[in-house]
Amino acid sequence: MDSFRIFLQPAIALFILTLAANNAFILVLTAKTEQIICASGYSDQFGGLLIMVMVVSGWVAAGILGYAAGKIGHMLAIGKVMLFLFTICIACNSYLLRIPGQFYGLGVIFAFLGFFIFGGAPTVSYTHLTLPRNREV
Repeated sequence: MDSFRIFLQPAIALFILTLAANNAFILVLTAKTEQIICASGYSDQFGGLLIMVMVVSGWVAAGILGYAAGKIGHMLAIGKVMLFLFTICIACNSYLLRIPGQFYGLGVIFAFLGFFIFGGAPTVSYTHLTLPRNREV
């Protein structure tokens, strides 16, 4: 139980809650994109293309950020910045999904969504595995 005390700190708990909410949003977005897109007049093929753009940009970001985080060593700071930028992209995405004819805008936003969440998640996960433990012997 001593290893769980770090998660009870308000800053860490808020960070984990925000990360969980953003991951839940990305799960819903990948499952429901075609339905959301079709309601605004886009085709379901365009929805599938948006999901592919998001996944591919996430793969690229994970490689780039994994290398950069290994060289720089500030994994938690990189994760926090990526999480903040992803939250901004959620707001932009929610706005653009309601406007018909925004093909390029949605493509860019979905690329940024994938870049920020899939690129930041591996560094955040690795950071939580390597947090220093305060153990009294």
